[in-house]
Amino acid sequence: MRLTPPLRPIKWCVRCLLVLAVSTPAVAVADCTISTLFPERACLQGAQSLVLAQRPPRLASTHTRDIPIAPAMTEDAYLAVNAGFVGLFNRFKETLRYGMEYRWKSLSALKIRPAAGLIMAENDASYLFIGMRRDFNLSPNWVLTGSFDAGYFEERDELNLGLELEFRTGLELAYQFANRYRAGVALYHLSNGGFGERNPGTESAVINLTIPIQ
Repeated sequence: MRLTPPLRPIKWCVRCLLVLAVSTPAVAVADCTISTLFPERACLQGAQSLVLAQRPPRLASTHTRDIPIAPAMTEDAYLAVNAGFVGLFNRFKETLRYGMEYRWKSLSALKIRPAAGLIMAENDASYLFIGMRRDFNLSPNWVLTGSFDAGYFEERDELNLGLELEFRTGLELAYQFANRYRAGVALYHLSNGGFGERNPGTESAVINLTIPIQ
């Protein structure tokens, strides 16, 4: 089998590449020599092109003014303490109540916070609960928080809600300070949702102080 015909195109390509490699420097020198009218400009442009091609990427100037970057806002967990009155429409004799709850950071894209806490009433009734919170930013400082809780209610004679399992819903309006502390008021409704034979329910109004915990 003869290999000569297929090798001819390869030989011609190799010859053309050698001619181009040898002739390129000569053409560059001839270009600077032939420019008789402006020889300095022509050679200078060629030299500048070569320097620019070999120059490393330009670094940012050290004389530029540094612009401070604000730190990313981090979401806080909260410890809330509150005090107020229970039985707004039940006319109890002992209506004072106070409580404490912990609100975790949001655990989902819906920005729902798990929460857990304890409420004590003046007549020794208590409510131990777990629940969820959702903050709605009305403005840079005002926050509206919706809540839903479920828990164990230990009743007393005056505060008898018909079942140990009680549910609580509420709304809280709070002002958030620059240090992320919050102070506000909240209204809650507590009832067994109709699961008990009796479901009188009760309402409470409280003042909340919410402390950020990072």
